Amino acid sequence: MSGLYDLAALSARDVAALREAFLAEAALVADAGGVVPCVLRVHLARASLTAR
Repeated sequence: MSGLYDLAALSARDVAALREAFLAEAALVADAGGVVPCVLRVHLARASLTAR
């Protein structure tokens, strides 16, 4: 597997805004105990080369 991620630091203001937006959206799907469901879709492919 391989992946490419472009990582950069965010300002404290941007982090606070993202956290606030996430918590507002997460509250809509959280259960009574505060647990938020998490889903991750993964696509895998496999290839193999054979000698001719």
